[in-house]
Amino acid sequence: LLSEIDPPHNVSILFDASCGTGVLTTTFTPPPRNGMPCGYAGGLGPDTVIGVLQSLRRGVATGRVIWIDMESRLRSVIDGKESFDVSKAQAVCKAVNKEGWEQVVAPEDTGSTPPPPPPPNTKVSGHPLLAHKMTLLRDHSTPPRDFRQLLREITFHLGYEATSTLLTAMRSDVVTPLGPVAGDKAVRLSENVALVPVLRAGLGMVDAMLELLPNAVVHHLGMFRTHGGRPIEYYSRLPKDGVSDMAFILEPMIATSATTHAAIQKLKGWGCPKIIVLSVLASYHGLVELQKLHPEVDIFTVQVDQTLREDGYIVPGLGDAGDRQFGTPAGNPLSKGVYGSVLIDPTRPKALNSARHKPPCSPQMANSPEDGPVTRVLGEYAGYVNPDLIPDAALTEASCVPLTT
Repeated sequence: LLSEIDPPHNVSILFDASCGTGVLTTTFTPPPRNGMPCGYAGGLGPDTVIGVLQSLRRGVATGRVIWIDMESRLRSVIDGKESFDVSKAQAVCKAVNKEGWEQVVAPEDTGSTPPPPPPPNTKVSGHPLLAHKMTLLRDHSTPPRDFRQLLREITFHLGYEATSTLLTAMRSDVVTPLGPVAGDKAVRLSENVALVPVLRAGLGMVDAMLELLPNAVVHHLGMFRTHGGRPIEYYSRLPKDGVSDMAFILEPMIATSATTHAAIQKLKGWGCPKIIVLSVLASYHGLVELQKLHPEVDIFTVQVDQTLREDGYIVPGLGDAGDRQFGTPAGNPLSKGVYGSVLIDPTRPKALNSARHKPPCSPQMANSPEDGPVTRVLGEYAGYVNPDLIPDAALTEASCVPLTT
């Protein structure tokens, strides 16, 4: 295994010179040159772990990610019986944290300038709890179930900050067991609030916001965008006669800002007087663009990354928020791709192209040789390389209802 160029990804190796006897190790084998994960053991405990880590850091493990293993020195005799001592394990954790193995040691004088401050309409949370949860959210090893839970928890706290400007009205009908409540101590929210998640990634933020605002209405905006391309709206159900006083756009990430800009424009066209954007992570470039286009729209986020790749990905970012929530191909390294449309794949069996498998078509297209949908925009398999060539939906009967409003 140590000599293989491409070792198995699920194999790691432990170097234990003490062979499980608990004798302190003073010499260490260099990590495998093929990149196989490795760890070290031998006499490690609360009193020795710092010295061993410092020796590894200065020696064979410089610049490498390693793990450490210990057992015998984490035991104590309690009530006449040898058992695992949690206090010793905690002492080891504190020692490792103090050594700061994962901290990048910067030069004494880098000469670099600090990152620019966010635009004035952006509020960046500095809460250490959210910073901790964002670290877990970014980690590529976080499974979809945990990713969804973390996104929900972060959204709840971020939403708590974003709702601080909601208007209230006094109530005069509140009575406690000891008497009536007078003045500004009894209030109610006086604004109609709408939550507008941008499908599909924004769905993971809805439940947390409904816990804060259980009486809010939820309107969905469906948009998709190939990275670097313009956003294409494919779903909207904003009621023409029910404009809310305030709308919260729920979009986990602001990268190029194109999708968020399109959502804001949609709500402005709807007539919403006040719009707030909630996003757990944003690029500096995207925030600057939104400040130029919508300076009156407040944006609440947890962290801001400075780098935006040409393909529209934030670096280091957290990947694709939708794929990571729902375990779809880009978020699943074991996936080999997606199952496309049988309507445009000539390799599919002819039986699937029979009349009973064909979808309903519009009146205008009924006699078309292609006999296909009017607009194929629901997915990246649509067949249109240039989004500008996507035709508008053709409606020829009063009974036809457009997909968007």
